[in-house]
This record gives sequence, structure tokens and C-alpha cells, in this order.
Amino acid sequence: MDKLDVARKILEAFPSRGKEELSALLGQDVSLQTKSLDALQAQAFFEQREGKLVLASIQVEGENPGQAWCVAQLQDALRLGGTLIMLPEEEIQERISSGEFGDEAQDAFGEIINVLTGVLSALFEKIYPDKIRMVKTGVEMVDALEVAAGGQGPIPEGDLVVLEASGELAGNAFAGPLALVFPQELFAGQESEAAAETGESAPSADEAGPQPTGDQGDAGPAGSETETRQDTNTEDAAADKSAKSPGTMTLAALGNILKLAANRVGAEVTGFLGQNFAVKGAKVRVVPHHETLAGLDGQMVLSEMQLESEDKHPGYLLAPLRAAIRLGGTLIMLPDAEMENRLASGEFGEEDSDAFGELVNIIAGVFTSVFKDQCKKDPIRFVKTGLQQLDPLEAAAGSSPIADGEYLLIEAEGEFAGESIGPVRWCFPVQAFPLAEEPVEGEPGAEQSQTAETDTEQPEGAPAAAEGKPVVVLLCNDADLGSAFADAAAQLGFVVRRSTLAAPDGEQLLADPEVKLVLLVMEDVGEKGLAAAIRIHALVQNRIPVIAAGPNWTRSMVLRAIKYGIRDILVTPAAPDCISSKLREYAA
Repeated sequence: MDKLDVARKILEAFPSRGKEELSALLGQDVSLQTKSLDALQAQAFFEQREGKLVLASIQVEGENPGQAWCVAQLQDALRLGGTLIMLPEEEIQERISSGEFGDEAQDAFGEIINVLTGVLSALFEKIYPDKIRMVKTGVEMVDALEVAAGGQGPIPEGDLVVLEASGELAGNAFAGPLALVFPQELFAGQESEAAAETGESAPSADEAGPQPTGDQGDAGPAGSETETRQDTNTEDAAADKSAKSPGTMTLAALGNILKLAANRVGAEVTGFLGQNFAVKGAKVRVVPHHETLAGLDGQMVLSEMQLESEDKHPGYLLAPLRAAIRLGGTLIMLPDAEMENRLASGEFGEEDSDAFGELVNIIAGVFTSVFKDQCKKDPIRFVKTGLQQLDPLEAAAGSSPIADGEYLLIEAEGEFAGESIGPVRWCFPVQAFPLAEEPVEGEPGAEQSQTAETDTEQPEGAPAAAEGKPVVVLLCNDADLGSAFADAAAQLGFVVRRSTLAAPDGEQLLADPEVKLVLLVMEDVGEKGLAAAIRIHALVQNRIPVIAAGPNWTRSMVLRAIKYGIRDILVTPAAPDCISSKLREYAA
């Protein structure tokens, strides 16, 4: 993983860490959430903003020194600073109305920046391969329109990494995003030692394209999630019906069994603790190992659960640190005051580890029991083998304790005593289970891989729809170039409809209600491809996601593609697992 990619991960984690420090400083609830993380030029940055801005200069000290900036709307700077110095609400409103940003206001907002740079410095010190320290050096007010029109602003031209975070103070939304701006050259250099050891590398900001946000998709038809059933007997019957002898179990069948086990955990832990515990909304999908920690924030507890049958494979249970402390503390009947002290301090000592470990033993026993019942010919035993505290950000940027490979990821929400305790995840390697090489005809969820190829029209007699099977529409002028994408989709069980970029049958292809994704594959990223993107977006609007693939993306082309409705970018030639990952993410 190169330094720029590590820096991006740190910046993505900054809002959740920064809001805690700001809330403590101001004595009021502050919310910060990542809105975007983009590659921009300074001119484009100011063109996207309006009105008066407050720009704080930050000196970056270390092996590659330079300058960075924190930018806020004037209204937000006045409100944050005014709250800090406890100005009456009437006085804050008066300053906002007048646009006054005097010495007192500058000093107050400067203290806000000092706290935020402290958070950034701590994150970089912990995770970034080089030593970096950040110090606020000044605060000034600028006019976004004047800077955009004049061309010469306080931020010099060059490739920038820009984090934008939306926020709230005491329930009131910020007037605009809070932005952190860093020149990309600050993060230039060779791979970190951790990346060199694992052989990982990350694409540049230009190659990466728009970063997907929100929930990741499921694993395609063979591993698509099934709604969690409310009735336990129905779950038992479905899981029992779908379980087969070794080598004949489908991913869909295995998903049912895993969800059954996850749901049964609630009843067993409830009986053990004497208070209601539930695992809600369990979903199962297949992901590469680096996505097992995606979307997690804050300290977690990682429990190692070994899967034992003919072979042994490592599995994992992830729970928030606070949840582990609370559940373990309940087990050993900690007094309320002591429980609150440990939750506040984040202390997770030997006593806490042992207590939560006992619960993990119970959970492992539940999974063992379910697999014994459902896989009688080849039962799998789950055994807790270890437990450690984990920072997901640090693990993602450095060396993850989760081994390489594809995993079945069970995602759910934990609830204890009627309150949410955050996300709960299980990660089990796909190879640990006796799966069929191909879907078995007649099995629930089994799909036959199909590839229906067309030039400009469907073959004579072809059905208008894919008989209930999910469809991927592939638009590409080069048959060989498109084959990698068609093969990846077919292997995941999708029906592939192929055509060219300018073919007149696009509207007919996209009218199929089973279409889940459009792949726009270009030999060269240019005006013809973007024209096709505009035409496709006009037909599907936001109903169907569109992914564009091509060889020579630039920042301007990426931004235009996003503007024209492209959901994500792939740089070609793309590895088959990368293509499959995008298909799972957007087409499931």
C-alpha cells in the first residue's frame, strides 16, 4: 500500500475521531461524517464553493514537509468559535449576520483548528510510515468567488487530496462542508514496509476513480442474501432442506446455515447473561479479505475462531470494544460505576478479555451445534483460539491479522438490553466449507451460468427477459476486450446481454426489469464513451448502476463521468477478481 493510499485511509477515519474531540472541547454534541474524498485542483476546489470562507493554514512537518489547509464556511467558523468562548446565541447570530470575523473570532476558531490538527497528527503518527506533525500557522477569511475568478488563491495549483465532511453542532447542520486540503506531493514516496511485505499496492488517485460509499453489495446470485426469517422453525426447515453432503452445498445454502447460527447466538447468550441479547439483520456475502474490515470504525475486539474438519482454517468474530466490555462486564456482574469507568476509559484488561472470551466460547458452541445438525456427513467444529484488540484503520493501512483469501462475511447488528451495541461480524474462509464446484440443479438459490451475446439485436426467439435471472448489460465495441467482463459476470451466475456503444437496441436491452448493472467498456476513454454514458444515464436515470471501464482515465474525465451518472470506474486491463468484486458490489 503506497503512502497516498495510507493517507487517504487516515483522512477517511478523521471525521469520526475529530467529532469526539470537538464534542469534548465544546461541551456540545458535534457530528462529523465523511462526505467525499476526491482528487482536485485548487481552482476546481474554490469553484465548488460559495460565499465567505475561513481558511486555516497548517504547517506539515516531517520527512516531506509542506502546507495543508482546513476550510470552513464563515458561518460555521463563527458558530464553532462562538460556542467555544461561550458567546450568547444572540451575539453569535449577530456576528453571522454582519459577517464580522475579528481577532477574537479568529483566535477562537484557531483553537478549534488546533484540536483538529492534534487529532490528525495522532492518526498520522500511529499509522503513516513517515513521521508527520501538523501545526496551525494562521487563519484568514477569503471570498470563494474572488479566488475562483482571480485564479491565484491561497492554495497553489497542483494535485490535491480533499476530504469533505458534513457536520452538525447541537443538532444544527453546518452551513457547508468542513474541508481538509492536502497536496498529493506530501504523500509521495515508496510503499510502506507493511505493504512491501504483503506485496500490496494501491492505485493512484487518478486510477482509483470515485470511491464507493455506503453498504457493499452481496456476492451475486450464488451467494445472494436471503431475508432473515422471523420464525425459527421456518429457518430450521430451510437450512435443513438446503444442506447437502460434502461437495454439493451451494453458497446460498451455506448462507442460510450461517444466518441460522448467527440468529441462534442471541438466544444462547441471553440465557447465559440473564439479559436479552439479539443478533439482528444478519446478511451473508462473499468478500476478499481486505473488505472484511471495511466500514468499521473505532476500537474492535477480534476473536479468532478456528474451523476444524478434515483441515483447519482460521475464522474470526468482530465486535466493538465497548460491546465486549459491556457484555463481559455483565457476565462477571461488574458494578454499574465500574462498568461506566471501563467504558469511558476503553480499558480492556485481562479480566475483561477472559469474560468476553467465555461468551465467544458459547458463540463457537452455537456454530458447532448448528453445523453438526445441518452438515451431518461433514460437521465443522468451531473453537475459540485467541482474542485481541484491533484498530480497523491501523489494520487496513498496515498488516491485517485476517489472512488472505475469500471470506463469507456475516454482517449484523447487536442489541443488548434493548439498546444497539453496534456491528457484529463473523468472517469464515470460503475454502473451509464443502461447497459444490458448480451450482446443483434444483437447489434453492442455484443458478446456471449463462452468457447471451448479441451484436445489435437479440437472437431470433430469445426471450424478452431472462426468466427471473439477474442480467448484466455489457456495452463494448471490442469483443476481446469485453470477454473478460462477460466471463466474470457469467461465472457469478449473471445473464450477460452484449451490444456495442452506439447500437440502437440499448433502450430495449435496458428495459428488461432483471437488469442489475450496465458495464460500459471503452477501448479508449474519450468523447465517444462519455456520449454513450450520457445516453445510458438518460435511459436508466438512477434505476440501474453504471460502471465505466477504460485504460487512460484522467481527473477531468473521471469528474465528467461522475457528472454523467457513472457510479464507479475501472482501469483496464483489470484483474478478474477486481471485476468480480465490482459485480458483487453493484449488481447483487
